[in-house]
Amino acid sequence: MTVCEQRLVFERRYGERHTHAQRTRIRDGDRGHARFLRQAFVVNPDLRSSERKPWCFIATELWGKDAAETGALRALRDGILRRYATGRALTRLYYRHSPAVAAYLARHPRVRRLARAALTPVVAVALVVARDRR
Repeated sequence: MTVCEQRLVFERRYGERHTHAQRTRIRDGDRGHARFLRQAFVVNPDLRSSERKPWCFIATELWGKDAAETGALRALRDGILRRYATGRALTRLYYRHSPAVAAYLARHPRVRRLARAALTPVVAVALVVARDRR
């Protein structure tokens, strides 16, 4: 019992320690789960999930996963759209159709450039809103 109590105190104070191999497996498992969930939305657009969605399909396709533009659009979705029924309805509509749109954009570079240009004003507003919310 003493060892368990000591470990509990240690983990509470310093956090749980993982080896490099464990961290790698955890990271790979998290990525695999996210990939599986994204694919589930592509295959079944009517899928509903209470899990927080860490991605923006179209923004990720247009600017990349870690781009400032993508982060600003996520912040707009999470900080503003989720507050209101209309925003939640728009978000559901987005998740229903955006995986197919993102897959189409991946195959058509010209359309991707047009979509990026069309979404630039929305991104500009999202960047201002994200900056003001900090």
